[in-house]
Amino acid sequence: MFSRSRLISLLLIGMAAVFSQGAMALTPADARLTNTASIDFDGNGAPITAEVTVTVQLVTAAPTLVTTPSATANVTSGGQYQVTYEVISNANGNDDYDVTFAQTNNNLSGTTAAGAAPNPVTDLGATAFVVDGTASDTILTVPSDGNSGDSQVNGIAVGDVVRIAGTDYDVTAITDNGPGSPTSTITIDLEGVPTGGLAAGTTVGDPIQEVQSFTVTIANVGTPTGAATIDLTTTVEVDDTPAQNDSFAVTITVLDVTFTKYVRNVTTPANNTGTVDISVNTDGIAGDEDFYSDTGDVLVDPGDRIEYLLVIEAPSGGSPINNVIVSDTLPAFTAYNTGSTQTGLASGSLSTLADDAGPGGEFPIEPGDTENVGNIPAGDTLYVVYQVDVDS
Repeated sequence: MFSRSRLISLLLIGMAAVFSQGAMALTPADARLTNTASIDFDGNGAPITAEVTVTVQLVTAAPTLVTTPSATANVTSGGQYQVTYEVISNANGNDDYDVTFAQTNNNLSGTTAAGAAPNPVTDLGATAFVVDGTASDTILTVPSDGNSGDSQVNGIAVGDVVRIAGTDYDVTAITDNGPGSPTSTITIDLEGVPTGGLAAGTTVGDPIQEVQSFTVTIANVGTPTGAATIDLTTTVEVDDTPAQNDSFAVTITVLDVTFTKYVRNVTTPANNTGTVDISVNTDGIAGDEDFYSDTGDVLVDPGDRIEYLLVIEAPSGGSPINNVIVSDTLPAFTAYNTGSTQTGLASGSLSTLADDAGPGGEFPIEPGDTENVGNIPAGDTLYVVYQVDVDS
């Protein structure tokens, strides 16, 4: 045994011990983990070192697919359906992904296939902190990857959006030092970030995950031939074996609705000169009132009272129309007849819709009131009636 000998062994893991400060679920792909040992002894001029380096491989993981809408939606016949998704990387580095759609059209004709824009997600980057972050930091130190000169670090490039501890940041610069250096840097923009900076307690090993978004569109939901729905499942899948994915399913109900507005002169019926389009009992007295829709069918004099009829139809064999919100704008040179608004189904009867609170009683379905007038079963019709007086 040497009286003055000593043996010093230092274990430096992950670019000069940067990862010895904290644990993480997955060490970044392509990180170089260097193990360096040194010895010193009596008579030795300088410590002698020996080291070995290993490279971390990519570990695939299913991404997270996020959307804010619910799993159901309503779209009118011939309309467009759109939903925007976010995709978040959960891998430990850059990986490739495929976006696919499974679409089933039920009792529909002319429905177009779902598509995504901008181009569906093809790759997502990811890395992790090498140095603890503080709230004012904009330059983040991360492990270098295996490539140099591509201006990316583990798939993260200028213009990308990265998520750190639940907050999104724009990437404004990359210093890509490549495999010759243990670390590279990512510069982020803190402007407009609600927190004003990085989340408190951002430490070594915390993930930096790329986020991408895309919009799924069905340009034409088609025309119902019965109770019509579209079942659409959007899936983002890792382009590896075994495949891992995340998906979101939505059922779209396609509503075949008809909405028409009619009018009649209450004061002077003789001025209703056109062809009758519809007859509805709106005054509770025996016999229906005749209404008209074409310009020139109804003439009025100053001081006349006119009545408007809104007709919303849910065709038989289709889907019900629920939570119908009606709004209307009074014509110029007219004043609302207080208490005249009524609503009801053709299968039932009309009832008065209370006026808004205010001097003289306010029109209850004016824009901004978002008046919910109820549900329309398939095969039924909803009426909304109100009267105005023409200024004299």
